[in-house]
Amino acid sequence: MAYFNTGTVTVDSHLKILKGDKGFFALILWENSQYLEQSVYKDDFANVKTVCDKVWESGEKQFVTYRVFSKDESTHWVVGCVEKVRLAGEDVLELSLQTIMDLELEMSTMQDELCELGTYMDIMDELFFRYDVDKDDFTLFMGGEKQKVVVYSGDLDGWAQGLEEKNAFEDEKYRETFESFCQDLQQASRHFSHEIMMPHLVRGDEKELYLIKGRSVVTTSGRDLVLGCVYTISKNSRRRKTRMGADAVRDEMTGLLSKQTIIDYIHSTINAKADYTCYLCVMDLDNFKYVNDHYGHMFGDEVLITVADILKEAVGERGVVGRIGGDEMMIFLERIADRADLKSILRTIRSNVEWAYKGVKEDLNLSCSIGVAAWPEDAQDYDTLFKIADKMLYRAKENGRNRYIIYTPEIHGDVLNVTREEVAAVKPGMPFSTRNKEHFMLELTEFFVFRSVWSLKMVMEETGTVFGLSEVNIFYDEPAYEAAHWRADGASVESKFLSYAGTTQFRQLFDENNLMVVNDVANLQFACQEAYTALKELNVTAALIYRMEGSVPGYVTFYKTEQATRLWPDADKAYLNIIGKMISLYLSGR
Repeated sequence: MAYFNTGTVTVDSHLKILKGDKGFFALILWENSQYLEQSVYKDDFANVKTVCDKVWESGEKQFVTYRVFSKDESTHWVVGCVEKVRLAGEDVLELSLQTIMDLELEMSTMQDELCELGTYMDIMDELFFRYDVDKDDFTLFMGGEKQKVVVYSGDLDGWAQGLEEKNAFEDEKYRETFESFCQDLQQASRHFSHEIMMPHLVRGDEKELYLIKGRSVVTTSGRDLVLGCVYTISKNSRRRKTRMGADAVRDEMTGLLSKQTIIDYIHSTINAKADYTCYLCVMDLDNFKYVNDHYGHMFGDEVLITVADILKEAVGERGVVGRIGGDEMMIFLERIADRADLKSILRTIRSNVEWAYKGVKEDLNLSCSIGVAAWPEDAQDYDTLFKIADKMLYRAKENGRNRYIIYTPEIHGDVLNVTREEVAAVKPGMPFSTRNKEHFMLELTEFFVFRSVWSLKMVMEETGTVFGLSEVNIFYDEPAYEAAHWRADGASVESKFLSYAGTTQFRQLFDENNLMVVNDVANLQFACQEAYTALKELNVTAALIYRMEGSVPGYVTFYKTEQATRLWPDADKAYLNIIGKMISLYLSGR
């Protein structure tokens, strides 16, 4: 029996999926589902919609039980908690799902995990603290599962006064540091670290140098808690002090593994010759310099902490995450079932980073780019594996950002012997020495302006080749005009009028630039069923369609039957939109 984690999905009033976590995308059969209905067993959707409508109207939380289509091609009963929440200043619905079969298992698992954590705390000699901000309740304790020894429990001022009575801070420097620590508690600071000399917190005798580290969390009920640990830095062991202060194992701010720690971990895994595929993912934030320059480094640090939390949540126990540079992170995933499983994690990261600050800052559009390589399939050693993943990251950047690219030899070729710029230019089916898009656009402009020797058929062929397309077509609103076609495989195309082009549903899909962007044809299923059926029959997976106006109305279609990335690159959308306009003007003036 498969085990599925709790999944959460956010939808709008039309039940269109805005974002979801890794549990939701790992649970449902179609990871590219755009509407909630696509994941719900058809006999149950009416009930789901009724409950969602009630929550939307009343704002009161409701529960619903229904079946979902799952990855193992069966249906699973889930319990869904539906709540109306705010996202980026807009009302949305959030559905938290859990499979029935997991409820009992999760309870026993949680009990086991609590027992484990308590045992670790019992073994450790360090002190722990917990501060409830709303209740002003501070607890300092030792131990965990077997015995919790409470050193102090009460309000924060009471603890501070007790230390003052012991004349704890003869050195003014440490008094000021202690006051900063208390402020961090009261303000629920995201993370903090202080070194303070004061009397032994348990025995109360000779003074000790302590390293106090803490983080704030928000409970499911919305309460602010500050949790942390108090390390004793031995006078006779300055090496330990250095290790604790520098926090060599983890990045102090984000809590992610340090660069050297995660590299050492990957080396040890590779050297152990694990019998499963591992994935190295190199990620950085798009335009992070803009965040620091416009909002300051303190806000930039806040963004890094938030992104780190997203990564830790998405990866969970299926890998490790480290910070290897300013805004650069590295993820090492293990025991991933297949590429679909990998993509569900990557999509979760990408979408949750994108939505993390929606509505927080008016002109802040946070996103991330990720490059991925597989061990041992793509490389046998860490250095080579990293180089491949890094070049895929660069390609993701060059192709429009806010995307992930998984190295595929059949598509990307031998990336080790080319520059990053050459990697970024490669398209499916193209050798590395192929045409430069900017140069091609200049040639194309010259053709349309000066009517050089190129034919329209040649324009279609060159466009398809340079942009890695499977098919380029020109269709006319007037059936009497003969359509024009080009296919990469040279096969003939049935020349027929687009029967669905006149429908209101189809026309509403075009933007103000007369362009329709279809990143995944499956998303047309609910937007325009006729178009979805027709493109599905042609094995089209992604499409850009330009609507021609003027004296010769019609459509220029750019199709892909294989898709290396999830989204059309921004540059490609802009270029193909221009080509569509040029063809329209050319035909109108011919």
